[in-house]
This record gives sequence, C-alpha cells and structure tokens, in this order.
Amino acid sequence: MLRIEPAFESRIAEIVGARFTPEDESGDAHKYTQRLAKVCADNGVAFFYGSTAVALDAQRSVERVKSVEIRTPFGYQHLRARDIVVSLGSYSAPFLRPYGVRLNIYPAKGYS
Repeated sequence: MLRIEPAFESRIAEIVGARFTPEDESGDAHKYTQRLAKVCADNGVAFFYGSTAVALDAQRSVERVKSVEIRTPFGYQHLRARDIVVSLGSYSAPFLRPYGVRLNIYPAKGYS
C-alpha cells in the first residue's frame, strides 16, 4: 500500500487493511468541472446558472425531447436545443422517472 500511496505512512499503525483497484481513479472534481464548463462555453454551450429544470417537453419518450422548461430568477422559459444534458446528480433519477427513464443513481455520503 505504501508503495502506491506513501502519504499513509504517518498513519500506518492505524490501518488494518487496504485494497487496490486499478480501474478506480480520483481527481479534483471542482477543477475538472470548471475546465469542462469553459471548454463547453467556448464551443457554444449555454449555461443557465441559478435556474431550475422544471420539466421536459417530450413526445412519447425522452428520445424526442422538444424543449426543457426552466425557472429562472426572471420567470419561466422554454429552451429548445439540439441536445439536452440532464446532469442533476442523484436528482437525475427522480427527474427522469416520469419520462420512463430508470437510472440506478443513488445519493451516497462519503467516498464511493
């Protein structure tokens, strides 16, 4: 364990065991999302900060979404776009459930 992560050396007496999974990774989520937002904005993506997604205007399924209704600080607005990304974390599952989408996303506390 110490070969992979020497930062644990000062607490080694308290560690009972460890597991290494080469497929797992970690990183600075804030830094990543800030940079991703900049790249997206540079490519024409519009962000509506301080707004709440209220509903999708979908015909029969989410595969044919016409628009998304949002509540902004200035009132309600319908946004039409070629692509709509739902990125509500653990709230994505209940938001999409009425549209027939079942996501296995659950809130968790701590590291996962």
